[in-house]
Amino acid sequence: MPNRTLGDLLESRQNSFNAVRLLAAAAVFVSHSFLLLPFGAHLEPFDGATYNLGQIAVNVFFCLSGLMRSRS
Repeated sequence: MPNRTLGDLLESRQNSFNAVRLLAAAAVFVSHSFLLLPFGAHLEPFDGATYNLGQIAVNVFFCLSGLMRSRS
């Protein structure tokens, strides 16, 4: 089995970028849904950590955008 580079993986259509983007979008949706709870009860997932769930998902989007932009 030949070693595949990142460029080879990005070139083919057999990658999981759409699945990762869908998971990141779902994470943003879950993170924003906590704002609909009554006042004082909206503790987002990973709220006590350095980044909460929404911020992690946005960072994933930025990373994927950089990878896709570098291939265009």
